[in-house]
Amino acid sequence: MTEQSKLITAVIDGKQVTVAAGTMILKAAESIGITIPVFCYHPRLTISGSCRMCLVEIEGGSKPVTACSTELAAGVVVYTNTPTVLEARREIMENLLINHPLDCPVCDKGGECLLQDHAYDWGPGASRFTERKRLFRKPIPLSDRILLDRERCILCTRCVRFCDEISDHRELAILEMGGNSEIAVAPDRAFDSQFSGNTVELCPVGALTSTSFRFKARPWEMARLPGICPFCGCGCSIDIHTRSGNIMRFMARENPAVDDGWLCDRGRYGFDLSGGSERLTKPLVRKQGRLVAVSWKEAIATAVEKLRRAVSQYGPGAVGGIGSAWSSSEENDLLQRLIRESLESHNVDCSLTDDGRPAALALAEGLGTFTFNDIDRADSILMIGADPSRYQPILDLRLKKAVITRRTPIFTLASTDGEMARYARESLRYRAGSEESLLRLLTAAVKKEKRYDSFESDLRAGGLSREAIDRGLERAGLGPRTVVLVNASLLTDDVRVYLVKELVAAMGAGASTGLLFDSANGFGARTAGAVPGYLPGLRPIDRGMSGPEMVVAAERSTLKALYILNREHHDSAAVARARRGAELLICHALFLDEASGSGDIVFPAASVFEKQGTFTNTAGLAQSTAPVLNPPGEARPESTVIEEIMERLKQ
Repeated sequence: MTEQSKLITAVIDGKQVTVAAGTMILKAAESIGITIPVFCYHPRLTISGSCRMCLVEIEGGSKPVTACSTELAAGVVVYTNTPTVLEARREIMENLLINHPLDCPVCDKGGECLLQDHAYDWGPGASRFTERKRLFRKPIPLSDRILLDRERCILCTRCVRFCDEISDHRELAILEMGGNSEIAVAPDRAFDSQFSGNTVELCPVGALTSTSFRFKARPWEMARLPGICPFCGCGCSIDIHTRSGNIMRFMARENPAVDDGWLCDRGRYGFDLSGGSERLTKPLVRKQGRLVAVSWKEAIATAVEKLRRAVSQYGPGAVGGIGSAWSSSEENDLLQRLIRESLESHNVDCSLTDDGRPAALALAEGLGTFTFNDIDRADSILMIGADPSRYQPILDLRLKKAVITRRTPIFTLASTDGEMARYARESLRYRAGSEESLLRLLTAAVKKEKRYDSFESDLRAGGLSREAIDRGLERAGLGPRTVVLVNASLLTDDVRVYLVKELVAAMGAGASTGLLFDSANGFGARTAGAVPGYLPGLRPIDRGMSGPEMVVAAERSTLKALYILNREHHDSAAVARARRGAELLICHALFLDEASGSGDIVFPAASVFEKQGTFTNTAGLAQSTAPVLNPPGEARPESTVIEEIMERLKQ
């Protein structure tokens, strides 16, 4: 039995506790329901032991010790509420409050502040400090999003440790010494991390606040509902805080299977993208060249009539539907049912600019099997064309954690520079467009094939050398639990899919593959059947046109009618091209922009926060969302509209 797995027994406040050897007193106490106050301690950061608030006494010990940094020893007796401990806590609170301002009535942290809570529970009833408190200019901006009130700071260093240990951007530091110490942006640095909002949530007091929430609401005024972040393929868990029908902020909701309790700033502050006074609130139908507001009854009747006419005059093949990798699986399923069952067409895809079928084929072939937790256990990681720092930020943190805490070797191959190249044992650049050659070379190298020497044309195409690839694979030390992360957008045809499959097979049965989608439901849209050639569950069916093919066909007036979900997430130029030759354009949209304004029928859509649905993240984890707001005006979820159209088409 290893030291780590050995169990020990001790007593805390008269309660017997059995934990693994090496467990800190604080965690052992928590396991039996005993709460010890803390400021600097955080379970996902290294131990600082600087605030001293967690002092406890050990029977026979010479002085109190910090519970957060002291291991529980077998047979010891620990006391967390002796007169000595209580006096120590009172003195610590008195010292922290010497210069702390009485900002509670206006401080954003009021109502969820550890200093406020601990002052009530453990602090002195009155202050003996009669001198003038230290004053600073309030507040100072650390960035466009983060403000610092220096006089509120208790120097717990949570924010600094996050920047050093988690994001590894090292942008905050403690400057000066002693009583002059203060948190600041590190010299010659800028606090522009895409994870900066986590420092606000980590701050136990109101020293760090966000510009988007400062002075906006009090914690007890807001309703808190669980949700899923819809702004990339990670699908992080969030708590959505609302007041009076408005989203006030997002907070992290820890999900060890995905996010480790962190959020990127795109997810934390992106909620305002779905609101505003410019939202569509009524259905619009084009009459005499102009879009005019009509009733839902008229809008749906018009859509049914025009869709029927298009199929009757030109045949089912003249109709197409575009789902969305940013819409729920239920909405994509209904869209493909409308096109395939109600209109008897095979023209379905989830993008106007990319063919969704190859990635669906990859999923059908058993690729895309990794989980985020596989990163924590991986022997090595091979990244092909992937840039998680840009497209899947929380996965980027998971990869950094693997490198920093476990020294997991990473081999990156990309056509552009990405942040993960800094953490890789080996990083190679290849020429964009040569992915097919790259995959052949990698597979041959992994297999150690003699015919590897014959791939001269592939080496030239990729701008690579055999020596560089061999060196990268050797330094990465590909083991039985290798994780291969592939940018899903690189899978542009069947050949590339089967090359990836061959590469992963060459690595052995323990290897897993991640197809990295940058959209919130790229995985789910494909398994829901919103791609050419596949029904829900990736069951094969006759293939129709892809999204790009539909755009070309519409330009040439061979595709007469196009039905588009989630207009805002489709390329406006592609919509404009399709509009040139199509006789009928129907779309669901949040806003009336130039592209949706070119439609013949525009349905006001509900945002992701105003409807329920299922989103499958890039690791294949399906998660459900529930509405936290009501849609504005007469806006409706796409699913209810499509269901009504399908029902009317049956009549």
